Amino acid sequence: MERKESANGLQLIQFAAIKLRGHFSTLFMGTFAMCTPLILVLAIPMLLAMLLETFWIFTIGVLLFVLMAGPLQIGYIKFFNGTINGEQPRVRSIFSHFKFSVNTLKYIYFVGILFILYVLGFCIWIVPAGFAVAFFSMVLFFQEKFEYTRFSSAFKDCAMKMLGNRLAMFSYKLIFYFVYFLLFCMAGVSLCLIYTLSLESILVAYIVTICTMIVFIFLYTMITVYFHSANQIFFEDTLMFHERKAEERAKEKAAKLKKKEEAEKVNEESKPEEKVGVAKEKTVKKTTAKKSPETKKEPKKKTESAPTEEVK
Repeated sequence: MERKESANGLQLIQFAAIKLRGHFSTLFMGTFAMCTPLILVLAIPMLLAMLLETFWIFTIGVLLFVLMAGPLQIGYIKFFNGTINGEQPRVRSIFSHFKFSVNTLKYIYFVGILFILYVLGFCIWIVPAGFAVAFFSMVLFFQEKFEYTRFSSAFKDCAMKMLGNRLAMFSYKLIFYFVYFLLFCMAGVSLCLIYTLSLESILVAYIVTICTMIVFIFLYTMITVYFHSANQIFFEDTLMFHERKAEERAKEKAAKLKKKEEAEKVNEESKPEEKVGVAKEKTVKKTTAKKSPETKKEPKKKTESAPTEEVK
């Protein structure tokens, strides 16, 4: 069913919720399969780093996250689109890109570049990170859709297509980022509680950690289902926006071409009339030249002979 473009971020979120109707349970399971490994590879090293007071363990977790995020997200995008289109893909298809191939290396490269841009942007100032989100956040959607062979083509096309749509993107993304921020604040409070409990009882700390992880993964998955659906709606809106602009440019070009052809046709029609007018003028000049020659001969004067006198 075709739909119109989203007018604003709130309408986009509404379209995202409508898109999930009839597929929420399947997509929730797929999102859970994607999010759980990513959360665990960050959370477990973070807890170990806090308990053992060693930072390098968390660094390993970040590297694992970067290596896993690209293939998982591409697999989930295909799973999401297949589910919406009624293809009934299996949840395990999300992990189908965990194999050594050129495409897998591409996905890791994309996520690595985005991760560096986001980290540098937030470390320098929040505005550069905003520009990175505005221009390149949808690069995996473009790669999955158009399957670029060159890395630069995906980033360039993504940045060009995002022009004109950044305000709508920021409006809905800020809403989800705020919800994620609240969720991570809750996780931070839980980590502080776990660390305090670990000083008194390791068993209680483990129990609280497991319960916290279950609740966090459930809530994170719930939010991510809607967030990814909103991202998909925005990606479709971006393509629709540029298709509409291309059609408008094509119509304007066709109108200008038609106007030019009509003007040329009018000029061509007016030329024979001018030629006929010139020909008529020439014939008129010729006829007038014949009737009134330049040198007119004066008529000869008749000389009357004087009357002869009669001889008387």
